[in-house]
Amino acid sequence: MKLNFTTEKITTSSNENHWGGVFCENGLFLVLEVTGDASKPAPLSGRENLDLLLTRFTNHKEINLDVVRDLLKQIAKTGQSLNLIVGLLDQDHLYLGSYQKGIGYMVRGEKLGKILSSGSIISGTVMTGDVIILYAEDLNTIIDQSKRNALFTKNNLEVIKEEMFSQVLDKPETYGKAVLLISIGSRKEEESLVEIPPEIVPQEELSSQEEPKKIILWLKEKWRQTAIRPETKSKKNLLTIAVVLILLLTSSIFFNINHTRNSKKTEELNKVMELVTQQYDEAVSLIDLNSARSRELLSANKLSLSPFLNQFPKNSAEHKKIQEWLDKIASQETAAYKIYKLTAVPVFFDLNLIKKDGTGAKITNFNETTAILDNQNKAVYSLQIDSKKAEVIAGSDIVKDAGAITIHGINIYLFNSDGIVAVDIKSKTSKIAIKKDDRWGNIRSIASYGGNLYLLDSQNHAIWKYIATDFGFSARSNYLNPDVRVNFATAGTLIIDGSVWVATDTEILKFTRGLSEDFSFKGISDSIQNVTNFSTSDSNKYLYILDKPLSRIVIFDKDGVYESQYQWDDLKNADGIIASESGKKIFVMIGSKIYAIDLQ
Repeated sequence: MKLNFTTEKITTSSNENHWGGVFCENGLFLVLEVTGDASKPAPLSGRENLDLLLTRFTNHKEINLDVVRDLLKQIAKTGQSLNLIVGLLDQDHLYLGSYQKGIGYMVRGEKLGKILSSGSIISGTVMTGDVIILYAEDLNTIIDQSKRNALFTKNNLEVIKEEMFSQVLDKPETYGKAVLLISIGSRKEEESLVEIPPEIVPQEELSSQEEPKKIILWLKEKWRQTAIRPETKSKKNLLTIAVVLILLLTSSIFFNINHTRNSKKTEELNKVMELVTQQYDEAVSLIDLNSARSRELLSANKLSLSPFLNQFPKNSAEHKKIQEWLDKIASQETAAYKIYKLTAVPVFFDLNLIKKDGTGAKITNFNETTAILDNQNKAVYSLQIDSKKAEVIAGSDIVKDAGAITIHGINIYLFNSDGIVAVDIKSKTSKIAIKKDDRWGNIRSIASYGGNLYLLDSQNHAIWKYIATDFGFSARSNYLNPDVRVNFATAGTLIIDGSVWVATDTEILKFTRGLSEDFSFKGISDSIQNVTNFSTSDSNKYLYILDKPLSRIVIFDKDGVYESQYQWDDLKNADGIIASESGKKIFVMIGSKIYAIDLQ
């Protein structure tokens, strides 16, 4: 049975730190609460997340529990602090999912029950008269619990809304709260209308697409019944005339209903288009001056227009107009997001020139000197960026089972089963700089800064620091303060530029003076799928993130604010990247070749 529904939305005042929003359209329900700060205000973050959810939802052709799971997964990947409830209503089937603290209650008859818990996913059948209340769990600490059951079971959305709103209004702790109330109603089935004369069908219950068919069915049945009765010819003529008049009257009624509904939709669309046009013009003018603001406006445009796309037939002028505008917005987003799509990137250097079948596994650099570890041939190469002079620095007797490499000054450092081995680039001699330590766990990456050495230990969740002295290196110490708790289980890359940067599989962690700093990606509409590798240095202003699953390098400043990205199909095969802002290039190592992307 196909059901309709009515909704009431409650959203409290927002500020820089808290924002709440509700979206309800075409059977999709979203209840979202977001926290933020001065660097990324909550309202901006909220709009970006809504944009992400709506864009993702339009990619799905079916409505089921997998869609709910996918939307929750996309939000989880952002790593942001927020509460979300996703709901889908298909016929009489309801699908609900919660991220973080989202919860839901249902009232059926006079019984109230909790149907959705924090972090859960459920599905079930709804019935006429059901009332569903969706919000974040911490609102229960504000709502008067002694009155909650009586309030929710009143089955009157306006009363529930008024009383809930009065309890949370103007309280500082309720900034950015969102509540959605849903009342399930019924739409009469076709069978129940066959025997109902069209003149007594209430006009407000008519559906522009389904009801004419039902009335025609009724008329056909009446005609069939008349045809098999021994009626007089005059009565048949009178019935024929009556049928014709009813059909004309019915057509007129439905034409007027459709015309009124379409007029209202068109009027709403025109109002939205006025705002969209204004914001679009402003966004285009700001692309070069303030790309972040431009992206914000374009995102708001898309969010405003997307819900209208399914409200008009695909062959209508309105649908065509909306699609054209969405295409225009998408085109300008490419410019505002500074997305550079590359089809061919020139080869900067081929390792086969210095070693037959040479293949790079890891790449690192110090100023103009690049060091490359070739695990396949158990060799280390050096490459001068300015002159392209390259040579083999070490062979299998030194490299052995090396799994990490870094460079500082004239020394290349390797981590292998002997410990940390230092190789002099000029003399090509080697020595053990730090002996193997039984306290080491799984050393995933090494880095050098100011002559000191740092080892990323994913097993012990530590960064071991060795200070350079006149006689070698000091004893091992943990760079992280004792009260710092981190999870390096998926950490793979360590880079130091004054601060210490660690890449896990989905995020970048930042530490300064042994303490953790808040760091997150901001101003990007989608999420970083995988932090495969990254590059920065004390001479670079930006972080360069290799996202192999999406074949791109995404660039952020060191506060995490999005700057631009380079897309190239071959990046899905990249083994490592090195960025040189002074040389205005990103070097990409893929197998035996090093490519150079020109920075725009």
